[in-house]
Amino acid sequence: MAVSLLGIQLTDSGGKVRNVVYPVPDTYTPANMQTFLDTHLDKLDNVLGAKITSAFVTLALSLAGASNLKGTAGDDYPVKVGGLLGFSCTGTPYRTSIYVPTVDRSLIDNSDVIADAGAMATYIASLIGGESAIAISDLHENVIASFLGGRRVARK
Repeated sequence: MAVSLLGIQLTDSGGKVRNVVYPVPDTYTPANMQTFLDTHLDKLDNVLGAKITSAFVTLALSLAGASNLKGTAGDDYPVKVGGLLGFSCTGTPYRTSIYVPTVDRSLIDNSDVIADAGAMATYIASLIGGESAIAISDLHENVIASFLGGRRVARK
């Protein structure tokens, strides 16, 4: 059984953002979660110094084709080390980035650069091409247009 995630975004007086995230069994619908939020948010607000600025749901989906995926994780690939991939977006001069944990080391050169080649090129093309039903965008709904480069990074 998988879980969905119900998140509530908080913004402090300095503009910094953090989330409160509640795991929810995947048997609950977004409507169930909205009902919970309608009765819960004032109680959360009463224990916060920050402002509640949004709520979101991450739904658990089936992993179709899971038999084609790795059976186990590679040794010594911590999720805090990965690749930060930069993209241009339509309708804005700003770039957006996607962090991908545990990028295969064979795709990263000695200068920590991740190139648009091999398996990474196929992955990037699936993001930019909008695999089937969706287009990947920045947080302002500007669709990613081209790969600007990537680097190996460590995140907390």
